Amino acid sequence: MGEMTIKATVREGTGKGVARKLRRKGMVPAIVYGREFMNVAIAVPVRDIRNALAHEAKLVKLEIDGSDRKAPVQTIIKEVQVSPVTGEFLHVDFQQVRMDEVVSAFVPVVIVNEHDCEGIRAGGVLQHTIRELEVEALPKDLPPHIEVDILTCTIGDSIKVADLALPEGVKVLAPEDEVILSILPPKIVVEEVTPAAEEEVEVPTVSETEKKEEE
Repeated sequence: MGEMTIKATVREGTGKGVARKLRRKGMVPAIVYGREFMNVAIAVPVRDIRNALAHEAKLVKLEIDGSDRKAPVQTIIKEVQVSPVTGEFLHVDFQQVRMDEVVSAFVPVVIVNEHDCEGIRAGGVLQHTIRELEVEALPKDLPPHIEVDILTCTIGDSIKVADLALPEGVKVLAPEDEVILSILPPKIVVEEVTPAAEEEVEVPTVSETEKKEEE
């Protein structure tokens, strides 16, 4: 996993008004917590958060301007809140870590060879049930994501947590029998055929004159 350094500043004040002012300046409200911090409110540049996420760098050294601590703080990006409407970064949580202690983090599940998957090429439908997993590892071993290769999966196959090829030192906290994805049979659409309406047969009527003649 990549590692980077971000320069942060201690921020004064909280609330939506303060957050809006920071975003107009190209900053994101954030917080850092851990053994040496009691929820210290900070602000970080938007471009640095965007760059960290683009390079999947969960491990971040924070240089905090205005803090009593002069040395960089080793952290992981624990959570990033994003507006579902605008895509704007709303808030970031940083957790202080020790490099020799195991930490937990959520990482995305990335599907590999989806377009070349045997089952999908045969008409199967991919059902992606779990899109992120919580893992445990030393900070340096935290994976940016977990890959699931479905190249040889056929219709009816499923991949569970127990089937994952995990990097050394990484443990998934989900149950081993939990299904991550399945290749379902193609949906067969049956059109309901409505019987044609019975044709109305016109029955000729017999006139009174014809009845008397028949008698």
